[in-house]
Amino acid sequence: MDEAGPSDDHEAIANDMKQADFKHAYHAAVFFYAVFSKSMKAIQPYLMERMQKKMPATQAEQTLQDLQKVLDGSIMPKWYQNLRVSV
Repeated sequence: MDEAGPSDDHEAIANDMKQADFKHAYHAAVFFYAVFSKSMKAIQPYLMERMQKKMPATQAEQTLQDLQKVLDGSIMPKWYQNLRVSV
């Protein structure tokens, strides 16, 4: 039988997040947005290679563009570049 891990108690995590200081949560979100954005660009050649085995190149490219638009949230892409976040 599997034991519950720390991330399995969603209610406790949600309650902790309610108590979090906004400035700390905000800066963490900006950091991970920057990491996501840069990592998606870095692994794009690999993803294209894998996806082209299942679909035409044009469809794979469009899928990756759509995926990045959906997953990168609502922060304006140029906005975070002025922040002092090193990735």
